[in-house]
Amino acid sequence: MADDAPPDCKVDTLLTHPRAIVSRVHLAAGAKTPKHAHQHDYVVHPHAATSLVKTTYNGDTIVNTETVDHAPNQPYYVAKTADGMTFSLENIGSTAMLCDKTEIPSS
Repeated sequence: MADDAPPDCKVDTLLTHPRAIVSRVHLAAGAKTPKHAHQHDYVVHPHAATSLVKTTYNGDTIVNTETVDHAPNQPYYVAKTADGMTFSLENIGSTAMLCDKTEIPSS
């Protein structure tokens, strides 16, 4: 996602290791990520409270929409994106989303 991310969505890689990849993600209020997929399971570590809408796609067809609330210092686990699927996130909160994401590559 980082290569085609809009300017109001910033992803910085903090650590690349064979057993973990850590990124810092910033998504401005009202901004939306491009559709993308995650190849690995990961843990999100929110630093700021905000609300997101996660939209899951199969091709161009929307298959699911859900609200995800971020609470500071309340990490949560996310399974890798299912084969053939993508998703986007839209920050519907009034403040920027700021979180760290720790990807867990398969061994």
